[in-house]
Formats: sequence, structure tokens, C-alpha cells
Amino acid sequence: MIRPNHATALSIPPGHVGPMVLPGTGRPIYWTGRIAIGLRHERPVHTQEVSHSTLWVQRLMLNR
Repeated sequence: MIRPNHATALSIPPGHVGPMVLPGTGRPIYWTGRIAIGLRHERPVHTQEVSHSTLWVQRLMLNR
């Protein structure tokens, strides 16, 4: 069991090597047996549609 300096402990089964998910964050990691690699920042997916006025201004500026 790994005990980081902060509040929660990460429980890794003995002998496990492979992908895992950090509890509480949902972030994927790859456990090598000694260290975790593969943490990466992913930008949130924007689900808002672009407004017509935004598209109009974009076309106006790109046509110059």
C-alpha cells in the first residue's frame, strides 16, 4: 500500500502491473510495479453550441 503525504491512501494489490484509476479523481494511471506513470491533463469537453453571432463575427474577421 502506498501512502502519499496527503489524506487518502492508494491501495494497489501486490504484484499488480497495469492500468488503474486514481480514486476520487478518476484519472487514469499506469502502475509499473514501483511508480505510477501516465498522468496527463485533459481539457474538458465543451458541450455548448456556438452561437450564430459568434460564427458571424468569426467569418467577418477571417474574410479580412
